[in-house]
Amino acid sequence: MDRKEFLSHSIAAVASLALPKLELPEKDFDGQVTNEPRKVIAMVVYPEFTVLDLIGPYQFLSALTDHRVLLVSKKKGLVTSDTGLAVQTDIAFKNCPKEVSVLFIPGGTNGTLKAMKDPETLSFVKSRGARADYVTSVCTGSLLLAAAGLLQGKQATAHWLVRDLLKDFGAVPVNKRVVIDGNRITGAGVSSGLDLGLAIINQIAGPAYAKQCQLWFEYDPKPLFDSGSREKSKPEDVRMLESMVTEFRKDLKLYAKARARK
Repeated sequence: MDRKEFLSHSIAAVASLALPKLELPEKDFDGQVTNEPRKVIAMVVYPEFTVLDLIGPYQFLSALTDHRVLLVSKKKGLVTSDTGLAVQTDIAFKNCPKEVSVLFIPGGTNGTLKAMKDPETLSFVKSRGARADYVTSVCTGSLLLAAAGLLQGKQATAHWLVRDLLKDFGAVPVNKRVVIDGNRITGAGVSSGLDLGLAIINQIAGPAYAKQCQLWFEYDPKPLFDSGSREKSKPEDVRMLESMVTEFRKDLKLYAKARARK
């Protein structure tokens, strides 16, 4: 019995809340996509993404046993993160079902900006996001959603170093760990992906199931230091980190202006 099966069995103790397991044959996604409806969670992976942005939500969303989580990239295969760790994706954009239950976008820095400028990636995000039940992201992934036109007029969050720039792409920045505006659910920086994953489970399966998942994953954080936000940190530490992303912010603003002129 693997971890996913164990989770399914342990949570099934609350019979009225347990989700039925849905088996989806690999052959459905290896070539021509069928028209058969599927509960699919499409998690986009692009070069130089941030690993924890993806893995935190992936762990939680895998607990939705009536869904299938697919890692999706331009071409199926290994995609290297911003730290050099490579992730094997399940399927290429062209073979991903056109209708998905959840669309998820992780963040990064230069990799995110490159993905925002890539027509094929932007087109995929826009098309799947337009049909998805939930459109979600962590960190700078919300900038990619916004660039695809999926956060126009919507409240959203991102990593604190670039959160304010969401307004340049038509979104409304909110300083919160997780922001829910309709079916748009966005998480702040990196580690907030765990909170986001839990929030999505709550939306889909309800609070009782979400609490069981939180307990199973023993998600009860007590960090060594209380300095995980701009507001709680020393001004000199904030300024140092801000100086590290000066060029990245400048490039994002230039891209936003270029889009606005089109």
